Amino acid sequence: MKHRAISWMVAALLLTLLPASLTGARDVREVRADFEDAASIGKWDGFYRGHQLQGHLTSLRQGLVTIPEYMFETSFPYRKRPYEEEIPFVDTISIVRFCGGYQKAWARQSGFDEPAKLDLAYEDENGELQYRFEWVKKRLNPYLEMGYRDIIISLDNVPYAMQAYESTGAYGQIAPPRDYEEWGRFIEALCNHMIDLYGYDLPNRWTFRMGTENNGQKPGDAHTFDGTHEQWIRWYDFTSAAVKKVLPGARFGPGEFGGPIHTRGVEPPAVDYIRFVEHCATGANYATGEIGAPLDFIANSSHSVPRYQNGKLVGCAWPSERVDANRDSYRNMIGPHRQYADLPKYCFQFGHLCSEQTDPTEKAMPGVGSVLRTCEPGGRGAAWTFHTLVEMKEEVPAIEGIWHWGVLESFKGGLDGSAEKSTGRVTHALLKSNGWLYSILDYAQGGEAWVFDVPAGADGTVYKILFTTRRGHTYLIASAFHADRGYFTPRELSVTIPARLFPGNPKKTLAGQVELTQKNSVYREIRKDFEERGLLAPGHARYDDLLAGIYEISDREKRGEVIDCLRANFPVYRERMVDSLTLKPFEGVLERGNDEYTFTFEMIPGSVKAIAIEHP
Repeated sequence: MKHRAISWMVAALLLTLLPASLTGARDVREVRADFEDAASIGKWDGFYRGHQLQGHLTSLRQGLVTIPEYMFETSFPYRKRPYEEEIPFVDTISIVRFCGGYQKAWARQSGFDEPAKLDLAYEDENGELQYRFEWVKKRLNPYLEMGYRDIIISLDNVPYAMQAYESTGAYGQIAPPRDYEEWGRFIEALCNHMIDLYGYDLPNRWTFRMGTENNGQKPGDAHTFDGTHEQWIRWYDFTSAAVKKVLPGARFGPGEFGGPIHTRGVEPPAVDYIRFVEHCATGANYATGEIGAPLDFIANSSHSVPRYQNGKLVGCAWPSERVDANRDSYRNMIGPHRQYADLPKYCFQFGHLCSEQTDPTEKAMPGVGSVLRTCEPGGRGAAWTFHTLVEMKEEVPAIEGIWHWGVLESFKGGLDGSAEKSTGRVTHALLKSNGWLYSILDYAQGGEAWVFDVPAGADGTVYKILFTTRRGHTYLIASAFHADRGYFTPRELSVTIPARLFPGNPKKTLAGQVELTQKNSVYREIRKDFEERGLLAPGHARYDDLLAGIYEISDREKRGEVIDCLRANFPVYRERMVDSLTLKPFEGVLERGNDEYTFTFEMIPGSVKAIAIEHP
C-alpha cells in the first residue's frame, strides 16, 4: 500500500480547523468511545462487494469497464482483478428478469422492436412453445469471461408467450404463468441448457431466486407482480422444484422484499412473505405434493428513501433506522419458524434513491412524491453507507451480501458508466461516495474487526467506528451523520484502544488520514461549476447543501453543455478524487496511557475519516 511516510512530530503540529463558513459555530464538547463498549464482529470481509444487473442489459455487457488509471494512483490503489474488464468493487452479481418479459423501451436498447424477441420462450406458427436459449449464453458469457463465478439468477419475468393474462408494469410483464407445469418444464430445460453450456459443477453452485419485490402487491395495483398470494406460492413451488431437480446443489429462495415486513402481514390477496415462510415450513407443496418448499436464504431491498410525514423525517433517513427495519423485518418474516433464523441474509438492492427535498418540477416517485433524486455521492452518502454497513454486520451476523448500484458515473456518452456497453478504457469516470468508501474497506479485509458503540452527540449527530487490524495494516474508520443535511457543527471524537491490539507503537508507524466530506467531494466542485454556468436543474438550484449525481443535478435541457463542462474540467475532478484518497498528516492527537492508546480527532456531520497505521 503506497502510504506516505509522515513523522509523528509533524503530524501533531498540523491539527487544523474546518472553515467557519462550512461548519458554523464550533462545539468542542467531546464524544468518547471506549473499547470496553466495542463488539467483536470477527474478520472484516467483502460482503458489500455485490452488484445487481438488469437482464436486458447483460448481453450489452452492463457494468463491465476498464478501471480508470487514477484509481491506481491513491494511497489505496484499486485491487484489480486479473481480467481486462470488471465491475468495480464486485465479486458477485445478481441478474434480475433473466427470462425476459421486458418492456418495449428496453427491447429497443438491444435493437429489437418487440420485447418478446428477447424472451427465452416463444410460440411458433403452430402455437407450440419453443425455447430461445441462445440468449442464455449472451447474457452470462460477458461476466463468466471476466472471471465472475458467484452468480445469482432471478427467474422472472414470465415470457409473454407464457403469461396467464396481459399485464405490464414499469419493469415489463408482471402476470404469473398460464400453466405452472409448463413453466416447470421450461425451468428444467433452462437449467439443463446451463449444464450443456458450462458443465454441471458451475451452475450447481449458483443461486436462483424468484421475483423482485413481489411482496405486498395486490392484483391491479402491482409493482412487479400482478397476481394473488396463492398464485405466487404456486409459481414459487414449481420454480424451486424444477431448479432443485436439475441442480440440487444450487441455492433457491425468494426475491428481495420491498419495504418493511410487519408482524401483522398484509391483507389478502397480496403476496405475504410471512405466510410464504409458513408455507415453506409446513405447507403442501403445489409441485411435489410434499410438505414444505426450499428456503435457502432471505433477501430484501435496503434503500434510503427519506421524506417528511407530518413534519417528521422518515424513510430510513437515519442509518440505524435502515438497520432496524432490516433486522426487524427478517425476524417478523421468520416468526416462530426458528429453523430459518440463521439463514443467509442478502440485500439485493442497497443505497440512496432520493433526498427529502421536494420540487414540483420533478417527476413523482411512487409512494414518495416529487422529491429530488440523489445517489448522495459526497461525504453524507459515505457516512450513511458506512454506518449502515457496519451496523448491519454487527446486528445481523448472517448478512452475507449487499449489492450496490454502481460506484462510477461516466460521461463518455451514456447516462452511467455502469449502464454503458463497454467499448474501451473509461477515462471520464467519477468515483461516487460508495466507491471512495470501498477503496478503504477493501484494505481492511481480513483484519480482526471491532465495532464501537458510540453515544450520539448532544446535537443528535450519530457516530460509528470500525477498528480493524491485521499483519501490516491497522485502520480506525469513523463516520458522523446527521439527518439535517445543512448541519455541519464539528465535535471531537475520542477513541480508546488497548495497546495489545497494536503490533508496534502506533506513534511511530502512523501513516496518516483520509476523509470525505461534503466540502472536499468532487461532486461539490461539479455542483459549483454547473452553478456558475447555469447548468443546475431548477429544483437542485434551490438547495445548496444537496449533492447529487451529474445527471440528477444537471438541467436536462442542456445536456450537451453539461458534457462539455465535465470534459473541460475533468483534470480538476481527477485531481480532487485522487487527493481525497491520498493520506495526509493525522489532524488530531494520539496519546499513550498505561495500557491503551487514545485517538482524539474532529468529526464533522456528513463525513467519514480513516486513520491508517502501518506496522511490520
